[in-house]
Amino acid sequence: MKKGVKRISALLLGLLMGGVAMFAFAGCVDPKDTPPDDDTVQEQEKAQIDYEQYKDSYYIDIAAWGFPTLEYDAQNGYDTQANNAFAQDMKEAGFTIVNHAGRSNLRPGAHGSAEEVEDLISQRIELFEKNGLKSVVYTSNYTKGGADGKGAMWWDFDVVGMPDFSDSEGFYGLLVWDEPYPEVMTKLASYAETFNETYRGTDAVFMVNLYPSYADLFRSGGYSDYLKNYCETVLSQVEGKKYLSVDSYAIRADKQLETYLLYDIAMVKKYSLEYDTLSHICLQSSMTSVKNRIPEQSEYAVQAYAALALGMDSISWYTYITPEEDGYGDGSAPVNQNGTKNAAYEALKKVNNDIAAFGYAYKCFDWKGVVLNPVTQTSAMNLILKNRELIDYVYTAEDLNTVSSIESDQDYMMGVMEDENGDEGFMLVNYCSLADAQDAVIDIAFTEADLLMIWRDGEKQTVSLDNNSITLTLKQGEGVFMVPVRD
Repeated sequence: MKKGVKRISALLLGLLMGGVAMFAFAGCVDPKDTPPDDDTVQEQEKAQIDYEQYKDSYYIDIAAWGFPTLEYDAQNGYDTQANNAFAQDMKEAGFTIVNHAGRSNLRPGAHGSAEEVEDLISQRIELFEKNGLKSVVYTSNYTKGGADGKGAMWWDFDVVGMPDFSDSEGFYGLLVWDEPYPEVMTKLASYAETFNETYRGTDAVFMVNLYPSYADLFRSGGYSDYLKNYCETVLSQVEGKKYLSVDSYAIRADKQLETYLLYDIAMVKKYSLEYDTLSHICLQSSMTSVKNRIPEQSEYAVQAYAALALGMDSISWYTYITPEEDGYGDGSAPVNQNGTKNAAYEALKKVNNDIAAFGYAYKCFDWKGVVLNPVTQTSAMNLILKNRELIDYVYTAEDLNTVSSIESDQDYMMGVMEDENGDEGFMLVNYCSLADAQDAVIDIAFTEADLLMIWRDGEKQTVSLDNNSITLTLKQGEGVFMVPVRD
């Protein structure tokens, strides 16, 4: 809760207590002479959460888009040494989910009947589950050659039905469509109803990945209407778990970040809160055009940490393996087409595992807003700072309970979060672009804390504060998660 709201609450409370005092003076029992009830005592004595207790149960889902072509033999099916090695590579790289998409996708017609393909995918789900990975099954998409120019189905639910993977232990969710045009929303609403019938009573997640704000569809505006239309037309029909997702690829050849990334993430978060759905962003881990380039480690980091600072529940990386379109070769993604790893794999592995090191603590908090400090990234941050839809989520030090000031001459962003006891946590990120080649030196003064829990570079430390203050120097793209220790 922002302090401005708290000031009003305090004023009203003061007036109320004044009335109580007058009433007591008239001859009733003085409230201070009445012992607090058990609930009040329990609230006052509630200790700060021990986040370590959730270390083995809470985590941030990180999904890989695509995987190497899997071998299949009559005796073992997909459970071969090579396939298990591919799956272990993904697990070791910090992924928790694999998206059955891209060159690895199976489709009715091209790979057998719908029943045969469903059985093959179930076997693949079992392979990945054996290696500690959940599966998202990608069933349909638009193709640019569709008869109406708006989309043709790969897996036509109206013809072959919706596949049911609810008996597969490692099944996480169904990605029903990728980047739908507005005209597809009614069709998607009918698929949501089919999903309800198929997966009712399970934890399966209904998924659609939407266009980003920079798509040609929105050159004249209307992005907010697009998100709202999807939420009201489609998500409102889903009975079970659902998520709101956008892909936004911000890496440029000149090593500047595209300005739209923060806006896209913030809009996903806003509408996920309004429509009570999980929030997700698909980030760039490979070349997204033959004229682009693969990100460097600091660029993997800055995308992911920015997404978490804006409250994303999960992230995914496009792509894990060489894109299937023409023009891409080895080195265009973290894993080459034949499944061999390259330097980008190690860079992405580092970022994913650093996130995993604090994911359990991050998941103890609800996102409230973000502090932004634009210096060179003014255009990007102003898309939030000057946006009427998003301004309510912009915080300053004055709005915080545990921070009295935060200062820096460099670009940074700081996600503001709150756990169930009202204690604050912060996701602090150096948002200078790679082209600016700057560390961010950030001075933070806390109101009362003498100690700070900080997760950084894959490790947790509890550091002493000097006069309730600390100076943090964050490398390019670096992010830290921190929680002031309450006395």
